Amino acid sequence: MHATKDEIPEIFDRVLSQTPECHKPTIVKSDNAPEYHTQQLREVLKKHNVEEQMHSNEHQQFQNGRAEKLVDSIGRKIQAMLLQSQMPPEFWGAAVVLATDIYNCTPHRSLGIKSPHCHRYHKQPDISFFRAFGFATVVHRGRDPVEHTKLAPRGELGAYLGVGTSRSSRLHCI
Repeated sequence: MHATKDEIPEIFDRVLSQTPECHKPTIVKSDNAPEYHTQQLREVLKKHNVEEQMHSNEHQQFQNGRAEKLVDSIGRKIQAMLLQSQMPPEFWGAAVVLATDIYNCTPHRSLGIKSPHCHRYHKQPDISFFRAFGFATVVHRGRDPVEHTKLAPRGELGAYLGVGTSRSSRLHCI
């Protein structure tokens, strides 16, 4: 996710820098958008030894195959989450993260009925903490020294927005 299209070369540089040598691409294929025709992006790709940059025909994204299928699949999940939860569109970023987490924990036929998480880490993902997007929840605040009585509230009402990076860091909206 990026704020402007000008950030695309920076994103490519960051991702390709973090990619292990054995998995670095030699060909990059994209739609024929102008942001992929910049000198800055060509320099980044050359820096990371990407030999060829291919483009599909304009308005023919189906030629990008799997990438467009994945974007469509995640997009449908995001729409369903936002509609079901009745959360405002401003929460689409959190919905993207949760939809991607769900996709990565779901078995796929192309991976031999294994999830991408299992394929990469060689262990089953813990899905016990997944909840419906926007699910009403109580966020624990701990003890408030000012309101320290037995009946003082120890939490606030919130909405579940995703799982975060670990089981203990769930994302909530209050």
